[in-house]
Amino acid sequence: LITVAATAQGVTSQNTKGNFFCMYLAGAIAVVIAIYVSGGVSGGHLNPAYSLSLCVLGRFPWWKLPIYVIIQVVGSFAGAAAAFALYYDAIQSYTGGNLTVYGPRETASIFSSYPASYLSIANGFLDQVMGTAMLMVGILAIIDSKNKPVPKGLEPVVVGMLVFSIGLSMGANCGYPINPSRDLGPRLFTYVAGWGSDVFRLVANSLKEPLNLEVLTLSLDSCCTGQDFCLGLLLSRSSHASHVVFCTRPKGNEIPLFGFFSLLSPAIIDSKNKPVPKGLEPVVVGMLGFYIGLSMGANCGYPINPSRHLGPRLFTYVAGWGSDVFRLVANSLAVCWL
Repeated sequence: LITVAATAQGVTSQNTKGNFFCMYLAGAIAVVIAIYVSGGVSGGHLNPAYSLSLCVLGRFPWWKLPIYVIIQVVGSFAGAAAAFALYYDAIQSYTGGNLTVYGPRETASIFSSYPASYLSIANGFLDQVMGTAMLMVGILAIIDSKNKPVPKGLEPVVVGMLVFSIGLSMGANCGYPINPSRDLGPRLFTYVAGWGSDVFRLVANSLKEPLNLEVLTLSLDSCCTGQDFCLGLLLSRSSHASHVVFCTRPKGNEIPLFGFFSLLSPAIIDSKNKPVPKGLEPVVVGMLGFYIGLSMGANCGYPINPSRHLGPRLFTYVAGWGSDVFRLVANSLAVCWL
């Protein structure tokens, strides 16, 4: 309900009362609340992928899986119906009463995920495999008693942060539907509520008439990569240089930034200091990185982790961007880095 309603609010207000960031944040908080609500009953089984993974690992009985999946889909269907009822007048006003899957006033993607116009089937499949795998690795690490444990009772909060990070980093292609029931339940609802059978197929028009990406996904035109990246043009000297997706553009302040991060990180784990509650150290370190990015990221993207910077730079070198990834020339930033 909260996830779909946040999207409906943003779309029907034409982003004046919410944008993709608000939608992702609301969705993450919804996951936190849902786990708290259902944790004592089902163990927080909101996602068929999570339930299936536990079955494979031998932590959940297989005979319960079909029951849980059905309940998860029904719950998502009901949530979509409630959001539709809540924003019925707004949706009717926004669409003029014409509920469509395609076009500038489409609203089907308020409820379910749809691929961006540039996305191929293979890339879409990989997108979902990677997103769901990241979710499962993160959740299993969070609940692993042999790992550095999250303080009891805060596990849902950290899972919500994980979902939020996946949305912000992997939401552009098709809105990160990493929960099959979250996508299928609302899709079934839109089918019976008036959007028709187009909600189950991707036709040729979808590649020529892009979906309303403001509904649930962030189009690449709004990112630093620009249309050149959308078209796959590997131009490291372009004003829309796509290599900056992977690496930072240095301007000379990397050493002070790295020193600042290195200075503060030990303070978090210093037992002689005012200690961070056991298990929350990774959260506080993440907040530190976030703070540094917000306050010191304008110059060159705060490359405070040398391996985070060098590894992707080496990848761009071998993947087609060429040796220009190791130098900045005059027509890119009016400086030279050799």
